[in-house]
Amino acid sequence: MSFIWVFLAIIGITVAILLFGKIINTLPLIINTSFTKWIVTAFEFVALFLLFVVSSWVRSFLMNNIAASVGGDIVSDLYKSVLMKKKFFFHHFSKPTIMTRVTEDVPAVSRFVSSTLSYSIRNFITFAGALFLLIEMAPKLILVMIAIIIVITLVLRPIIKKITVFRAILNHQDNRLISHLQEVIDLWPAVKIFQGEEVEMAIKDKMLSQSKKHARRFNIYRSLLVSAIISLSMIGLMLIVVLGAMEVQYGHMDIGTLMSFFFYTIIVATSVIALSDLGNEIQNLQNSLGRIYEIMDPNSNLNFAELGTIKTLPSYDIVFQNVSFSYPETPDFMVFKQLSFDIKEGEHVAVVGYSGAGKTTIIDLLLKFYSPNSGLITVGGQDLQDINVEFWYNKLSVAYQENSVFNRTVKDNILYGNKDEVEEKDLRRLVNTLSLGNLMNRTGSAVESNGVGAEGSDVSAGERQRIVNARSILRSNAQIFIYDESLSSLDYQNRKSAMMEIKKAAKGKTLIFITHYIVEFKKYFDRVINLSESSDESSL
Repeated sequence: MSFIWVFLAIIGITVAILLFGKIINTLPLIINTSFTKWIVTAFEFVALFLLFVVSSWVRSFLMNNIAASVGGDIVSDLYKSVLMKKKFFFHHFSKPTIMTRVTEDVPAVSRFVSSTLSYSIRNFITFAGALFLLIEMAPKLILVMIAIIIVITLVLRPIIKKITVFRAILNHQDNRLISHLQEVIDLWPAVKIFQGEEVEMAIKDKMLSQSKKHARRFNIYRSLLVSAIISLSMIGLMLIVVLGAMEVQYGHMDIGTLMSFFFYTIIVATSVIALSDLGNEIQNLQNSLGRIYEIMDPNSNLNFAELGTIKTLPSYDIVFQNVSFSYPETPDFMVFKQLSFDIKEGEHVAVVGYSGAGKTTIIDLLLKFYSPNSGLITVGGQDLQDINVEFWYNKLSVAYQENSVFNRTVKDNILYGNKDEVEEKDLRRLVNTLSLGNLMNRTGSAVESNGVGAEGSDVSAGERQRIVNARSILRSNAQIFIYDESLSSLDYQNRKSAMMEIKKAAKGKTLIFITHYIVEFKKYFDRVINLSESSDESSL
């Protein structure tokens, strides 16, 4: 319905503009007429002015609302799409790249809808209407004007193409600079410790130098376009003025018609100039939509596989049978080959091995972030790939080594994703046991605290780990508890307290625990799975 009103508003604007020309045509005829005729003409002018103002407001208001709705829908779909991606997606698309889609490409689409689209429709209709009236009143002059338009279009086309090329180059270089800055921010401690400031500044200076060089070329062609449009338009207008004056002199046209002709000529010229950049705007729209679709592509191999249909399991026995795996970015390097082991339901197992042996990879496979190159992973005798993702994740409690902490309260972080009712006394007891009480008292009152900063930047690594461990321990509906180096930043006493809470939560359930502290923790587990080439556990 909104589009109908927008179209009617555009028609209203166009009618007002075209009828202004009709009033201009009658002005020479009413100079020596009655006052009443002047009043009628003035009323017509005011009526058309009001029609133009009201129609312009309606068009702008509705198109901005439509653009906001379109932009919001795209952001919502992007958000949903990102959440459905495999882990490898975030190696393929960096955080700055994803954020650029939201902060630049989505607004570009919204701007096209709110302004370019409606203005182009208005300009096209106005151009067609003014051209028709020009043909009707002065066929000879219109042929001259058409020739001028063709010449201007042919002259400007190569310049517009150059502008499009350099604009794309500048966008690419801006994205590279943003990615570099994000990387430096993420790795700031390493940059400072290894005194890499000069190296990073040199990289930045080189990028800026290249960007400035292309920006200069872009500005040369853009300035050339503006000057060419103005110059050619002025030459064309002067030619039409001369020819029109000759038509009046020879009695082929009256002065009112000539004035209207000039008015419509200006309308046609401005419409052509505005529409001349439409191809560039459409190209930019296609580029933005293409970059957005890269993320939203439902057929991408970076998406999670089908959710799976199995929602019940006879048991939670885990079996790796001759599993081989390599990460997509390094297909020639096998993390492990023909790996086989089993974990019985309710068994508490530690997984150890040298760095790169594949300990975290096992967790990635169990979480269905990746699929094996070959071999089979089963749970309760069912292929893991056939198990419904939502059902499977509801049965897991994971404390990942990346320490996923949100910029929310400590309590909100601990209870994140927990669908069970947690009593306040149980939460307080766990908070105190894991030495989180002081953190909550420092950042707020009791368990209602302030946010912990972006990615937990306002708390220490150990405090982030304790928050993540508390979150996993409280997930009472889980059947399988997975911990990936989740105690590595804690001191001995805190490691011991956390391990006791983990064992209590996983009593009668499966526990998979990746650790380098095997000597310290071995007593807590039924057995150890060693992924190292050596089978001598004492060397770990």
